[in-house]
Amino acid sequence: MHWNELIIKPHMMDKVFRKKRLLEDALLSKNKILTQQIEQLIAQMAKLSQDLYVVHSSQSQSQPIMCDFCGHDHPNRYCLYQNNSPKTEDPSILEELKKLKTP
Repeated sequence: MHWNELIIKPHMMDKVFRKKRLLEDALLSKNKILTQQIEQLIAQMAKLSQDLYVVHSSQSQSQPIMCDFCGHDHPNRYCLYQNNSPKTEDPSILEELKKLKTP
């Protein structure tokens, strides 16, 4: 190899600098796009957080769950005394349920 081949010529340096500049510009553009996407996701998460707060606060202000069969605080499907017939044959439980049903 001749020493003259090792010297970087000006036109080669221009190509290197142009490629470097193009890569830097591409990276800056990609970073800008990613930053915008992150900001949009953060805004969406903030909105979801506000919506969740609204739903939670409205649920806490609503009436508590009350069984239509016995009047206690459980859903109808968990009542032992559905349709006025207990799901058990134990008379002591039947008496307790009758006591609970009457105010």
